[in-house]
Amino acid sequence: MTGCIISPILFNLYSEYMMKDALEEAEGLIVNGQNFNNLRYADDAAFLDDKRTQLQRIIDKVVRICNEYQWRSQGGGDTGAYPPSS
Repeated sequence: MTGCIISPILFNLYSEYMMKDALEEAEGLIVNGQNFNNLRYADDAAFLDDKRTQLQRIIDKVVRICNEYQWRSQGGGDTGAYPPSS
């Protein structure tokens, strides 16, 4: 369906439901009373938390949900910035 006008719409719908399932219980970062556990733009996603162990839980759950949805990643996936160990 590459090049089809409905492809981006289907991608957004599918990825939105997948991310809701994966991140519904994730803590993330609290900024001005709002919880932020992910940032997304186009087909990229960044997961947020101030604890490395919680960030790993988020990533593990996203991977599990992606497998359940039969979603295949084509990116590097494990690159990113981690909070300092405390």
